[in-house]
Amino acid sequence: MDELDATKTVCLKYRGQITQKFQAPDWSAALERLNWLSNFAVATQRSKVMSARFFERTLNQLERLQRMRLGQPVLPKLEVRHSLS
Repeated sequence: MDELDATKTVCLKYRGQITQKFQAPDWSAALERLNWLSNFAVATQRSKVMSARFFERTLNQLERLQRMRLGQPVLPKLEVRHSLS
């Protein structure tokens, strides 16, 4: 079952709730709005992951600089380079 079939199944199961919630008189509008909500949820999740990665990277840089400032041993910075060729 692909994503479109799953969306249609959900729409059929919750037809009354979807039409009331979005005030959509026809199926195409309800499906479009449901698809938009699904895309919005995915985009929100991506944003959360990106923010978490940015925070983690920044925190690691801060801790590294603090250890260097205090004269504690610091491992060399790891840089990974890769190519698709």
